[in-house]
Amino acid sequence: MPKILNGRTLLGVLLAVVAAALVFSPSGPTPTSKVDDFRLLDHNGRSHWLGEHIDEDRIIFVAINHQCGTQDALQAMAKLQSDFPQAPAFYIAANPTQEREAFKTIIGGSNNKAPVLMDTSLTISRSLGLESAASATSVRPRDGLLTPLLKGLDDCQNPQPNGSELDYERDILPIIDDHCLACHTENRWVKIFKNYRAVRGWSQMIRQTLRTQRMPPGGYDPHVGAVEGGYTVKEMDMLLQWIEAGLPRSGDNDPLPQMNVDRIAVQNNPEDWGEPSVVWSMTTPDIIPAEGPDVYQYTQIAGPTPRDIYVSKIRMTANFKVAHHINLMVLDRPFSELTEEQVFKKGQDQFMRVRKINSKKGEMYHDHEHDPTIKVAHEIFEETILMTANRNKGLEMDFLVGPNRAIIIPKGSYLLLESHYGSSGKEESSTSKVLVFEHTEPKAAQIVERGCLYRGGFKIPPNKRRFTMKTAVDIEDDILLVRIAPHMHARGRSAKYIAHFPDGTTRVLLSIPYYQYKYQRGWEPKPHIFLPKGTRLETHVTYDNSKYNPINPDPTQWVYNGSSRAEEMHLPRFHFIRLNQEPK
Repeated sequence: MPKILNGRTLLGVLLAVVAAALVFSPSGPTPTSKVDDFRLLDHNGRSHWLGEHIDEDRIIFVAINHQCGTQDALQAMAKLQSDFPQAPAFYIAANPTQEREAFKTIIGGSNNKAPVLMDTSLTISRSLGLESAASATSVRPRDGLLTPLLKGLDDCQNPQPNGSELDYERDILPIIDDHCLACHTENRWVKIFKNYRAVRGWSQMIRQTLRTQRMPPGGYDPHVGAVEGGYTVKEMDMLLQWIEAGLPRSGDNDPLPQMNVDRIAVQNNPEDWGEPSVVWSMTTPDIIPAEGPDVYQYTQIAGPTPRDIYVSKIRMTANFKVAHHINLMVLDRPFSELTEEQVFKKGQDQFMRVRKINSKKGEMYHDHEHDPTIKVAHEIFEETILMTANRNKGLEMDFLVGPNRAIIIPKGSYLLLESHYGSSGKEESSTSKVLVFEHTEPKAAQIVERGCLYRGGFKIPPNKRRFTMKTAVDIEDDILLVRIAPHMHARGRSAKYIAHFPDGTTRVLLSIPYYQYKYQRGWEPKPHIFLPKGTRLETHVTYDNSKYNPINPDPTQWVYNGSSRAEEMHLPRFHFIRLNQEPK
């Protein structure tokens, strides 16, 4: 029997049909030309998606250049906002040399505060027909229909993309190898990078995912700072420009099939770490029914540990067809002896989850003296989670602490698996196994600690497009920040980590303006970030409980804090090293 589509599903179908129907017009807009969907970051690092304006009659776009015609663009925007007062309006800066700070100054000093979208690839402006500064166009979001409004300045032209100068083997294959083949080899998910012919066949889908920033996954802002394994603005711009130019290649040589073979060999044969120091395993498998709600299962697999264990690497195996994620948790007592402070129960069935944070000082937060929107922690909360494995992190489910570094499992600890399962349509079983590899020289290892600025007990109103929670902690020691990993569920929209240093300066450490629940990961800053004693580490986490969030189950309902996928979590996590101090 066909399923009845609710209003939320119908909107998702409508968006998909609109996206499939839109036609790219490289020659510039006419009154009947259309533009494909796209997403861009603005000069403040916020993410803006054309599809979230589907209810609007039109959106205004004005090209701006900070080197010429700037005042003309500002005047054009003022005129168009007067003509169309209800329409959302954006500037677009189509110049890869233009910095965000320049536009912060320009917009901050003007009466018009419209966001400046940074079109670093030059392709979005071109598809909108914005050829020069102060040119303007109107877009009808529901079908992408373009209507030119202003011609712009002949003596201040936007630069053109140079995709025709890019070469498949020289320029593009290194990008595909670094950022695509991990998930798209011939034996993994969608096989779109099998060879050049396959890439050409899938090129319009690749182009659309790049324009909307759905891929590569993660949604972080590469302008803010480098991260290990992260993509750069230049790499994604080159790939998009190359596709727009018709996928040029200088010869018939195609190394991509062999690159697939090499990558598959690595995936099927993970790095040989030798024999593990300790192996913990479930003695009885978890049984997951074919249908029904998500299930949390708790299994104590070890304890008490007879000595301190200095962990350098962990490998976990499980049935990740049904395991949404598995947390390996370190407890200071047996699971059966957890107190009410450590266990949270709710609902008629007394659904239980183990609290993920240890706080040694009563109330976790106090109010910020100047900003009531920020809650300041009394200390860095210690995470009870040693590692999290999930189906999106790769087949091996490995966790590497890092060279010359270790995480301590204290003597007398108890190890608990918190397994979050979802049904697959048939009854499944899962027997998790944890392989622990100890540091060879524990006394020489730097000790990595796990922190979080967890907040619970919150609720998000229905139809709320931006619901932000801000947390902070004052750092009491010199620390080195080595990993950042925020966690939210389907309403997660963005996350940002900010440092306010003792000298009065402020720095954004990591920004994820387009949070993707399905593709969560931890980010390792490159280089690692030194935070001196007295630094305030602040996090901003934003949720979208509206119909404009395409994966929101039901925007008409209140969303409560909780562990199930139908609820929401606030877990701005991080790993750090205390410097010049014995580990606590």
